[in-house]
Amino acid sequence: MIPTEIAEILNGHNEYIATYGTRGKCANFVSMISRDTNLGQINLFGAEFSGSDFSGSNFSCSDISYTFFTSARLDRAKLYRVKASYACFQSADLRNACFLGAVIDNTNFNCALMVCANLRNTDAHFAEFRGANLMNADFSGANLRNVDFSGATLINADFSGATLINADFSGATLINADFSGARIQNANLSGANLANVTGFDWDKLTQR
Repeated sequence: MIPTEIAEILNGHNEYIATYGTRGKCANFVSMISRDTNLGQINLFGAEFSGSDFSGSNFSCSDISYTFFTSARLDRAKLYRVKASYACFQSADLRNACFLGAVIDNTNFNCALMVCANLRNTDAHFAEFRGANLMNADFSGANLRNVDFSGATLINADFSGATLINADFSGATLINADFSGARIQNANLSGANLANVTGFDWDKLTQR
């Protein structure tokens, strides 16, 4: 059950979306604390969650495109199959968050804490993870074309079966990362720590 305060905000947001901003009000959850809240299958396009605490909450199948989660706490959040194009999760806490099958293209995850995050089978082309902590993250089967991982911590990350064309790993820490079956082409690996990396076909790998 959605708390009354949030339900009222969502009603205003629905009207805002339906009338293209002429009535209602864009949802503002800045600094709100509402853990383990069910916000699944809701249109949250353009909403503001910066600095909030929605840890453990369910956003599955919702539209969170162009939504701001800057510095938000979303550890253990369920974001299965969300549409999050151009959303901003910069510096957010996304430990153990699940984005399984989500569309996260052009999304900003720079400096986010994403230890053990599940990003399997995501469409993440042109997403940014600069300086993010992605230790033990799962990107298996993901579309990671033109993704920026520069300076990211990717220890034990799983990229098996992922598409990594034009990916930027410059300065990233990839110790023990698994690239088995991944399609890697024109990747930037300058300054990356590749100790104990598995799955690379060095004879076929093309670097910038």
